[in-house]
Amino acid sequence: MEKLFINLLETIVFDFILIILFYYLNKFVLKINQKKFLIGYYIFIIIIIFLTSIRLNVGSDFQNYVNISNFVRSYFNDNKEIILYYNIQFGFPILSKFMFFISENMYSFLWIVSIIIYCFEFKYIQKHFKSSNERFIAYISFVVFGFFSISLNILKQAMAMSIMLFAYDALIEKKYSKFLIITCIATIFHISALVGAVLYLVSLKIKFNKKNLYCSVLIGIILNFSYRFLIPIIVNNISILSRYTKYMNDLENLERVWRPLSVLSYVVLFFLLLRLIMNDKKTCISNYQVLSLLMLGIPISIMSIDNWVINRIALYAYQFIIIIFPIYVKNNFNKKKLLLVGTVLFIWYCQFNIIGGNNNTHSYDTYITNEKNN
Repeated sequence: MEKLFINLLETIVFDFILIILFYYLNKFVLKINQKKFLIGYYIFIIIIIFLTSIRLNVGSDFQNYVNISNFVRSYFNDNKEIILYYNIQFGFPILSKFMFFISENMYSFLWIVSIIIYCFEFKYIQKHFKSSNERFIAYISFVVFGFFSISLNILKQAMAMSIMLFAYDALIEKKYSKFLIITCIATIFHISALVGAVLYLVSLKIKFNKKNLYCSVLIGIILNFSYRFLIPIIVNNISILSRYTKYMNDLENLERVWRPLSVLSYVVLFFLLLRLIMNDKKTCISNYQVLSLLMLGIPISIMSIDNWVINRIALYAYQFIIIIFPIYVKNNFNKKKLLLVGTVLFIWYCQFNIIGGNNNTHSYDTYITNEKNN
């Protein structure tokens, strides 16, 4: 436990150095030339891509991705073999093979992974916010709500999630062909993107109101009691999911006492936030559709309280908080209120980094400075 708290402290320092850097870099560029304010934004993207692409042992799944990359490099001669072996989820293995031709560095796959994740994430923020202050709050949301930590851990899903941000926008804009194409691209990195696409479609038919918010909790409780019967049926009868049969059966062995608490914290946080936002008509009127999507994450989280891996599906909904929270802050700029909300979020951020199971194995390190890997 002591190690977890030390890593938490190091994570807080690392994350908040980046937040401060983001703020002052943009402020400095604005001071020099207001017309070229995006330069600071782009410089920060380059910095975060660089820092995340040279990391070592950050994320509890880090070694797993290193093993996949090394396996692909050692045993496959061409992309056709990779596709046949990995079926629909051939994106990451092919990227790993591609990076091998650029560099023999065993961690070179991180370069392209970081470029994909953060270029899509920051481009999405740029698309929705013209103000540097709003972009700053969006980035804080990305960090405090745990998505930065997640992006350092579940790499394949993080790539799929960042791509699916644009799939949702295409759906809202009624560009259905574009939605389908983007979803297919995201799916080659992680099959969960298909479930994310279903969530986006369902959200269009749901109204964001108090009744449906409470119904989402009730539905989640019902699903929690029934999913153990439903999931095996779905996994066993859909061929592209068949490889997850053993994985789903082994979930109980993966669980720890604190994982259910981490999932429950998502339910409490997003339920309270949505109730809070519900009182702000400005935010609700302009973003009711996205709020409906956020609401869909709650029943999934409740369903997965004793099966934490399923909660990763809810992340496809929750990730849109990065475009809701800045709008809410703008519409409710009350220092006392924001201090209270900020304190609650910081407490949640701390517990997430302790018990969330993402980056509690190792603190930030790089393969450049680590002597054992030189």
